Amino acid sequence: MTVLPTQKAPNRGGVRATQKARTRQRLIDAGRRLFAERGYEGTTVALLAAEAGVSPGLITAHFGSKAGLMFAILTDQNAAQLDQMASELPEGGTLRERLLRKLRTEYEHDLADPKLTAVLVSYSWVWPAETEAENLLQRQAGDALVRQILLEGAARGEVAADADLDAALTAIYAIYLWGLRPGFYEGAGAEDCLSRIAPQIDLILRGLRA
Repeated sequence: MTVLPTQKAPNRGGVRATQKARTRQRLIDAGRRLFAERGYEGTTVALLAAEAGVSPGLITAHFGSKAGLMFAILTDQNAAQLDQMASELPEGGTLRERLLRKLRTEYEHDLADPKLTAVLVSYSWVWPAETEAENLLQRQAGDALVRQILLEGAARGEVAADADLDAALTAIYAIYLWGLRPGFYEGAGAEDCLSRIAPQIDLILRGLRA
Protein backbone atom coordinates (compact mmCIF):
# COMPACT_ATOMS: atom_id res chain seq x y z
CA MET A 1 0.00 0.00 0.00
CA THR A 2 1.30 3.39 -0.95
CA VAL A 3 1.16 5.98 1.80
CA LEU A 4 0.65 9.47 0.47
CA PRO A 5 2.49 12.28 2.22
CA THR A 6 0.35 14.39 4.48
CA GLN A 7 -0.43 17.76 2.91
CA LYS A 8 -0.12 20.76 5.15
CA ALA A 9 -3.12 23.03 5.41
CA PRO A 10 -2.54 26.41 3.79
CA ASN A 11 -1.49 29.14 6.18
CA ARG A 12 -4.48 31.38 5.68
CA GLY A 13 -3.28 33.81 8.32
CA GLY A 14 -0.02 34.33 6.47
CA VAL A 15 -1.81 34.77 3.17
CA ARG A 16 -4.14 37.37 4.66
CA ALA A 17 -1.23 39.24 6.23
CA THR A 18 0.57 39.31 2.87
CA GLN A 19 -2.53 40.55 1.08
CA LYS A 20 -3.07 43.20 3.74
CA ALA A 21 0.52 44.42 3.43
CA ARG A 22 0.23 44.57 -0.37
CA THR A 23 -3.02 46.53 -0.18
CA ARG A 24 -1.49 48.96 2.29
CA GLN A 25 1.50 49.49 0.01
CA ARG A 26 -0.75 50.06 -3.02
CA LEU A 27 -2.61 52.74 -1.08
CA ILE A 28 0.66 54.32 0.08
CA ASP A 29 1.95 54.40 -3.51
CA ALA A 30 -1.35 55.82 -4.80
CA GLY A 31 -1.32 58.46 -2.08
CA ARG A 32 2.22 59.52 -2.89
CA ARG A 33 1.34 59.98 -6.57
CA LEU A 34 -1.99 61.74 -6.12
CA PHE A 35 -1.02 63.98 -3.19
CA ALA A 36 2.02 65.17 -5.17
CA GLU A 37 -0.10 65.83 -8.28
CA ARG A 38 -3.28 67.21 -6.73
CA GLY A 39 -2.40 68.26 -3.21
CA TYR A 40 -4.23 67.13 -0.09
CA GLU A 41 -7.56 68.86 -0.71
CA GLY A 42 -7.65 67.90 -4.38
CA THR A 43 -7.21 64.22 -3.62
CA THR A 44 -10.43 62.41 -2.70
CA VAL A 45 -10.91 59.03 -1.10
CA ALA A 46 -12.59 57.84 -4.30
CA LEU A 47 -9.58 58.88 -6.39
CA LEU A 48 -7.18 57.18 -3.99
CA ALA A 49 -9.17 53.96 -4.07
CA ALA A 50 -9.43 53.99 -7.86
CA GLU A 51 -5.70 54.65 -8.24
CA ALA A 52 -4.87 51.77 -5.90
CA GLY A 53 -7.50 49.47 -7.44
CA VAL A 54 -9.31 48.83 -4.15
CA SER A 55 -12.63 49.74 -2.56
CA PRO A 56 -12.83 53.09 -0.68
CA GLY A 57 -13.64 51.24 2.54
CA LEU A 58 -10.14 49.78 2.62
CA ILE A 59 -8.68 53.26 3.17
CA THR A 60 -10.72 53.50 6.36
CA ALA A 61 -9.80 49.94 7.32
CA HIS A 62 -6.06 50.53 6.93
CA PHE A 63 -5.63 54.19 7.87
CA GLY A 64 -8.86 55.44 9.40
CA SER A 65 -9.21 58.29 6.91
CA LYS A 66 -7.51 60.18 4.10
CA ALA A 67 -5.65 62.14 6.78
CA GLY A 68 -4.46 58.87 8.27
CA LEU A 69 -3.10 57.80 4.89
CA MET A 70 -1.28 61.12 4.54
CA PHE A 71 0.33 60.69 7.95
CA ALA A 72 1.27 57.08 7.15
CA ILE A 73 3.12 58.37 4.09
CA LEU A 74 4.94 60.91 6.25
CA THR A 75 5.77 58.22 8.81
CA ASP A 76 7.27 56.00 6.12
CA GLN A 77 9.22 58.99 4.77
CA ASN A 78 10.57 59.82 8.22
CA ALA A 79 11.63 56.23 8.90
CA ALA A 80 13.47 55.89 5.58
CA GLN A 81 15.10 59.29 6.06
CA LEU A 82 16.25 58.45 9.58
CA ASP A 83 17.76 55.16 8.43
CA GLN A 84 19.66 56.93 5.65
CA MET A 85 20.92 59.71 7.92
CA ALA A 86 22.06 57.26 10.59
CA SER A 87 23.88 55.04 8.10
CA GLU A 88 25.60 57.92 6.32
CA LEU A 89 26.64 59.91 9.38
CA PRO A 90 30.44 60.13 9.25
CA GLU A 91 32.43 59.04 12.27
CA GLY A 92 35.18 61.60 11.83
CA GLY A 93 35.27 65.28 11.02
CA THR A 94 34.54 68.51 12.82
CA LEU A 95 31.21 69.37 14.38
CA ARG A 96 30.38 71.58 11.40
CA GLU A 97 31.30 68.92 8.85
CA ARG A 98 29.23 66.24 10.54
CA LEU A 99 26.22 68.50 11.04
CA LEU A 100 26.21 69.71 7.44
CA ARG A 101 26.57 66.14 6.21
CA LYS A 102 23.50 65.14 8.21
CA LEU A 103 21.51 68.07 6.82
CA ARG A 104 22.67 67.32 3.27
CA THR A 105 21.40 63.76 3.55
CA GLU A 106 18.08 65.09 4.86
CA TYR A 107 17.79 67.48 1.92
CA GLU A 108 18.65 64.72 -0.55
CA HIS A 109 15.84 62.62 0.83
CA ASP A 110 13.24 65.42 1.02
CA LEU A 111 14.04 66.75 -2.44
CA ALA A 112 13.87 63.35 -4.12
CA ASP A 113 10.14 64.16 -4.50
CA PRO A 114 9.84 67.91 -3.78
CA LYS A 115 6.16 68.15 -4.73
CA LEU A 116 5.18 65.47 -2.24
CA THR A 117 7.42 66.94 0.46
CA ALA A 118 5.84 70.37 -0.09
CA VAL A 119 2.38 68.87 0.41
CA LEU A 120 3.47 67.02 3.55
CA VAL A 121 5.05 70.16 5.03
CA SER A 122 2.02 72.32 4.23
CA TYR A 123 -0.38 69.74 5.70
CA SER A 124 1.66 69.68 8.91
CA TRP A 125 0.40 73.21 9.67
CA VAL A 126 -3.26 72.20 9.71
CA TRP A 127 -3.40 68.61 10.94
CA PRO A 128 -5.06 67.72 14.29
CA ALA A 129 -3.28 68.23 17.60
CA GLU A 130 -3.05 64.48 18.19
CA THR A 131 -1.30 64.06 14.83
CA GLU A 132 1.15 66.78 15.80
CA ALA A 133 1.88 64.92 19.04
CA GLU A 134 2.69 61.76 17.05
CA ASN A 135 4.84 63.75 14.65
CA LEU A 136 6.84 65.29 17.48
CA LEU A 137 7.60 61.81 18.78
CA GLN A 138 8.96 60.88 15.35
CA ARG A 139 10.99 64.07 15.17
CA GLN A 140 12.70 63.20 18.43
CA ALA A 141 14.57 60.41 16.66
CA GLY A 142 15.97 62.86 14.11
CA ASP A 143 16.74 65.38 16.83
CA ALA A 144 18.62 62.67 18.72
CA LEU A 145 21.09 62.42 15.81
CA VAL A 146 21.78 66.16 15.91
CA ARG A 147 22.05 66.07 19.69
CA GLN A 148 24.57 63.24 19.38
CA ILE A 149 26.64 65.33 16.96
CA LEU A 150 26.53 68.31 19.32
CA LEU A 151 27.40 66.24 22.39
CA GLU A 152 30.36 64.67 20.62
CA GLY A 153 31.42 68.16 19.59
CA ALA A 154 31.19 69.22 23.21
CA ALA A 155 33.43 66.31 24.22
CA ARG A 156 36.04 67.68 21.79
CA GLY A 157 35.68 71.23 23.12
CA GLU A 158 33.74 72.56 20.10
CA VAL A 159 30.63 73.30 22.18
CA ALA A 160 30.54 75.13 25.51
CA ALA A 161 29.60 73.02 28.52
CA ASP A 162 26.65 75.29 29.34
CA ALA A 163 25.35 75.57 25.76
CA ASP A 164 21.57 75.36 25.33
CA LEU A 165 21.29 72.34 23.06
CA ASP A 166 17.48 72.37 23.02
CA ALA A 167 17.45 75.91 21.67
CA ALA A 168 20.10 74.97 19.11
CA LEU A 169 18.07 71.97 17.93
CA THR A 170 14.96 74.11 17.47
CA ALA A 171 16.91 76.76 15.54
CA ILE A 172 18.64 74.21 13.29
CA TYR A 173 15.33 72.58 12.37
CA ALA A 174 13.70 75.95 11.63
CA ILE A 175 16.61 76.92 9.39
CA TYR A 176 16.46 73.57 7.64
CA LEU A 177 12.75 73.99 6.84
CA TRP A 178 13.32 77.49 5.47
CA GLY A 179 16.13 76.11 3.34
CA LEU A 180 13.69 73.74 1.61
CA ARG A 181 11.92 76.60 -0.14
CA PRO A 182 14.47 76.98 -2.98
CA GLY A 183 13.97 73.28 -3.65
CA PHE A 184 10.21 73.77 -3.90
CA TYR A 185 10.17 77.02 -5.89
CA GLU A 186 13.43 77.14 -7.83
CA GLY A 187 14.25 73.50 -8.43
CA ALA A 188 17.38 73.81 -6.27
CA GLY A 189 19.16 70.58 -5.35
CA ALA A 190 20.34 69.38 -1.97
CA GLU A 191 23.82 70.91 -2.24
CA ASP A 192 22.43 74.29 -3.29
CA CYS A 193 19.90 74.33 -0.45
CA LEU A 194 22.64 73.37 1.99
CA SER A 195 24.97 76.13 0.80
CA ARG A 196 22.23 78.71 1.35
CA ILE A 197 21.66 77.78 4.99
CA ALA A 198 25.33 77.18 5.85
CA PRO A 199 25.89 80.82 6.99
CA GLN A 200 22.94 80.56 9.41
CA ILE A 201 24.19 77.23 10.72
CA ASP A 202 27.61 78.83 11.27
CA LEU A 203 25.98 81.56 13.38
CA ILE A 204 24.46 78.88 15.64
CA LEU A 205 27.75 77.03 15.94
CA ARG A 206 29.59 80.23 16.86
CA GLY A 207 26.98 80.86 19.55
CA LEU A 208 27.44 77.37 20.94
CA ARG A 209 31.16 78.04 21.37
CA ALA A 210 30.61 81.30 23.24
